[in-house]
Amino acid sequence: MSKGRVFTKHDYDRLRNYIEKGSGYQRMESGSVEVLKRELVRSRPVDPADIRPNIVTMNSRICLKNIGNGRKEVYSLSSPTAPRKRNRSACSRRWEPR
Repeated sequence: MSKGRVFTKHDYDRLRNYIEKGSGYQRMESGSVEVLKRELVRSRPVDPADIRPNIVTMNSRICLKNIGNGRKEVYSLSSPTAPRKRNRSACSRRWEPR
């Protein structure tokens, strides 16, 4: 049995609603909607309280460090319908996986 992806119940519902309404597909790359559908079918929705703080979910901000040049960049993971924002804030807190 394949584990598939884990989504919070809220994120799962938001993505299913996005697919069912069919809005905004023109913004997604060709084939992305089909991939998303397959991943959701294989996924396991969980309660947000059961997600560890070091797991990336929608509306998370993560800081990645390029080990080649030491530069840090902050990324935000958002839903397909969220407005796009540019945020150039620096990484201020060190993150340690559990």
